Amino acid sequence: DRDILHVKCSPVKSLLILTESRRVALKRENTDTVTSLDVQLEKGHKFYRVECLDSMGRKALSRAVFADELDRS
Repeated sequence: DRDILHVKCSPVKSLLILTESRRVALKRENTDTVTSLDVQLEKGHKFYRVECLDSMGRKALSRAVFADELDRS
């Protein structure tokens, strides 16, 4: 699964995968019940970043993971 991003976190309302130009994936619920997301990574982006948002509006962002850091061999 080299081109799949596996995200696991404590319960949040939404998980969002971002790139330099747009959102790639979103998983959202009405309450803090989201704890994972698997995303097929699209090639051609400079970086990928994960955004977590809880039901109180608190946001956490991962550091950017640049495409050249990914092992796609």
